[in-house]
Amino acid sequence: MLSFFSPLIEALPSLLAGAWVTIYASIFGIILAMVFAIPAGLGRLSKNVIIRSVCSFYVETIRGTPLLLQLIVWYFGVRILLLTLFNFNVDVATYN
Repeated sequence: MLSFFSPLIEALPSLLAGAWVTIYASIFGIILAMVFAIPAGLGRLSKNVIIRSVCSFYVETIRGTPLLLQLIVWYFGVRILLLTLFNFNVDVATYN
C-alpha cells in the first residue's frame, strides 16, 4: 500500500511549494483588486458628476467585457504602447 503513495510522497515538497505560490498570488490579487475596486466604488457614490461618470465608465467597462478579451488587450496593448511611445521592443528586451 505504501508503494501506491510513494510518488505522492516524493512530490509532496513540490506540491506544498506550489500551494504557497498559489496562496501568495491569491493574496496579491485580492489586494490589487481592492486597490482598484474601493476607489471606483466610492467614486460611483460621489456627488461630483465627473468623478461619478469616470468611475461608472470604468466599472461598467470592466464588468461588461469578458476576461479573456481584457487579457488579450492588456497583452497586446501594453506591447504596442511601449513600442509606440518609448520605442521599447519587448521581444528584444526579453530574449537578449
